[in-house]
Amino acid sequence: MRLCEQSLVVIHVVTNKEIIEKLSTCSKYTGFTKDAPLIIVPCMKNDTIAPEYSRVDVAASVENILLEATELDLGATWCAVEPDDTRIQNVRDVLDIPQTLTPFSIVGIGYPKEKKPQQNRYEVERIHYVK
Repeated sequence: MRLCEQSLVVIHVVTNKEIIEKLSTCSKYTGFTKDAPLIIVPCMKNDTIAPEYSRVDVAASVENILLEATELDLGATWCAVEPDDTRIQNVRDVLDIPQTLTPFSIVGIGYPKEKKPQQNRYEVERIHYVK
C-alpha cells in the first residue's frame, strides 16, 4: 500500500510455535490462534507524512490476506489489536516491535477443523442507492 509513495504497512509473519503461543495470550480473544501454524501481525507505520491513513491501508491489507487465505482453502480469522493500548503493548513486547510501528491485528491462518457455511449478513436496508 502506498500513499504519497510511502509504504504504510509492515507485516510480521510468525511460524515459531513458542511465539505463536505467546501471541495467543495477548488478548482474551486471541486464544483460538494457539494451534495455528501461522500468524500474521500487520503493523501501521507511525513515522510517515500521513500516519492518519495508515489504519485504512493496513485494514485493506488484512482484508486482502483474508481473501487470499479463503482462495487457498485456508481458515483465517482477524482479531483486532489496535486501538487497545494493552493489546498493542502485549504484541509489541512479544515481537519486540519498535515505537515507530503500531501492531494492528493478529491474523491466525491454518487449515480449518470443519467447514462452516458462510453466514448471510446481507441487510437490504443498509444499502442506499443514490441516483
